[in-house]
Amino acid sequence: MTPLYILKLGGGLITEKDLPWPPTVRKADLKRIAKEIAKALKQSTIKLIIVHGAGNYGHPIVKQSKIHEGIQESDNIQEKLLRLGETQTLQNMLNTEVCNALIQEKVPAFPYQPSSIATMKERHMIEEFDTSIIEGLLDLGIVPVLYGVPALDASQKISILSGDDLVPYLSQKLKADSSIYATREEGVQDEEGKTIPRITHKNYRQASKSLQESSAPDVTGGMEAKIAKILQTKNMQAMIINGNQPDTILKALQGKKTEGTIVDTRG
Repeated sequence: MTPLYILKLGGGLITEKDLPWPPTVRKADLKRIAKEIAKALKQSTIKLIIVHGAGNYGHPIVKQSKIHEGIQESDNIQEKLLRLGETQTLQNMLNTEVCNALIQEKVPAFPYQPSSIATMKERHMIEEFDTSIIEGLLDLGIVPVLYGVPALDASQKISILSGDDLVPYLSQKLKADSSIYATREEGVQDEEGKTIPRITHKNYRQASKSLQESSAPDVTGGMEAKIAKILQTKNMQAMIINGNQPDTILKALQGKKTEGTIVDTRG
């Protein structure tokens, strides 16, 4: 069978996440990443799903409006709904930028809005998500490009369906061979600044001591939440790599050894 890879492009990798406004794409980096993806697809026989984060197209406005906390009786509901629509619109704009960069490199990228078919519950759990369309696109040789978005939530009316929710869910449901998280970090560092090569349930408590909150706005919990969600997912192997380093994404998609941290629940 053709191996399936899921590539998560961190929002801080493709946007100026440390700058609150206006939303800004790191176009040179996005172009380089698109070239690496195109080269990997040309040289290797794989199926690929791309999921990208929101960066400063989403986190600052969500943090300010508290969309991720749902709708409360004390809220100015009309204002919150406006911010909900604004956030979705900004995510659509960023997704278009990502897909255009990929298409320019001859990658058959297909924009795919998850919140049009997915619902959440209790803020961080995907309640329903029909993946049959994604599977059909993959069978055609298309690269679906999903992204973190506002979504309906059965428990609190609205929340954020983040990229870090999507990747573990898709990995488990579609039995992905590997999930790759391209970030701005050299994997996960211990308290001495050395990269932790592997994290499992056995050493997570020790590894978590070195995890720090992101300096940029991040309403989805940053690295610590990312790793926790992976470890909650059965039969998942993920690699956290530094996507700022040229050819690191390319090597990861080719199955070659790269610097970073493997997070593994397979054994």
